Amino acid sequence: MVDRAALPWLHVALESGRGGCYEAFQLAATALRQPVHVAPVEDAVTEARLARLEALPVENWFLNVNEPADLAQAETWLAGRGA
Repeated sequence: MVDRAALPWLHVALESGRGGCYEAFQLAATALRQPVHVAPVEDAVTEARLARLEALPVENWFLNVNEPADLAQAETWLAGRGA
């Protein structure tokens, strides 16, 4: 979960065009005096704390869409699922 107070840092990261937001999360956490917690989803699945999503491989749970080609790939994947 991300606190709405982090929005200014996330907005700056998005507008900078760097394509990633983890640095923004770290900067926001420091400014807000909050820790950053990373949840290893792969471990949770392996340990059966989370069920697999429709047998979708874990590496495909999250798509990194930073470039137009990434968006096209995501749209192709979604179209193939009938979404």
